[in-house]
Amino acid sequence: MSREKSDTILKFLVKQFFIGREATSCLVMDTLNSGLKALEGQRQIHPNEVRGNSDAEEVPMSIFQMETGTYVLVDDVLLLLERVSWEPLPPKDEIGPQKYTKDGGSGEDFIKVSIEHYERRLTEMGRRTIEMFVLSHIFSKIEGAYQEAVALKRQEELIREEERMVRPKQNKPGKPNRK
Repeated sequence: MSREKSDTILKFLVKQFFIGREATSCLVMDTLNSGLKALEGQRQIHPNEVRGNSDAEEVPMSIFQMETGTYVLVDDVLLLLERVSWEPLPPKDEIGPQKYTKDGGSGEDFIKVSIEHYERRLTEMGRRTIEMFVLSHIFSKIEGAYQEAVALKRQEELIREEERMVRPKQNKPGKPNRK
């Protein structure tokens, strides 16, 4: 129950974000694509290792692992749902207005840092969107299986109750029908 093929998830993701919408945003496509690449790259990096960025960011702990084309949840579904609900949203942009250098430079370093910042932000948003989608899909699958199990249990109870009601009628001695 806590695993799903990546092809299935990606088909639902494309259907949800691109086929069901009238307009498809290039920014949404780029965000999801970079998030997917980050998640696929995560399977080669241990979650506690540090990236090679100049900021020395830690790789965020994913809620699932990708194993041979399958998404597998790393923990219990309810614990993951709780963790995700308490996880803070990414902060708003921290980069202020463009600053110019004292020597009259154009601020090319600032522009480069700004672009890298926005690319990391896009990747993080795409990663989180895909994680939420995977968690939601797997939870819906588990919820559907639970509802089916409850319905089968109710059906079995109703059958047993009906059988108990039929047995006493059959066991009562009745008057023979004489004409």
